[in-house]
Amino acid sequence: MTTLPQHRNDILASNLLFGFWMFSLIAEIVRTKVLHAAKMSPLPAVVIVYSAYLGLYYAVRLGKRWAKVTLAVVFVLTIMVGVVQQVFGYSLLAAAQAQDYLYLVTFALSYAIPVWALGLLFKKDQAQPAV
Repeated sequence: MTTLPQHRNDILASNLLFGFWMFSLIAEIVRTKVLHAAKMSPLPAVVIVYSAYLGLYYAVRLGKRWAKVTLAVVFVLTIMVGVVQQVFGYSLLAAAQAQDYLYLVTFALSYAIPVWALGLLFKKDQAQPAV
């Protein structure tokens, strides 16, 4: 398990991911308990998934290469599930017609934030010119 020197981009990316984590948790609670727009997933599953993401985001913050690669793989799988979901399941059009705007915002952020974070994590550092 290789730990890279901690870079500013690792911290910024993990801050983005932690912020989105908190937003998605609050959005899930609001959609299920307040708006009754969706059924809540079983509590143990929610706790396990959200805890796993917290651990992954913390490892990203520490500069663990395996965490960065795992995050990239999870994001690719999320994209694949999202495509299948749009084709065979709950579509964005159905959410818009149901005026489930919180779902639409969460859906959009669930793609935008990881793309931004992965861009930061895998961005090459600017080489300092030798003097």
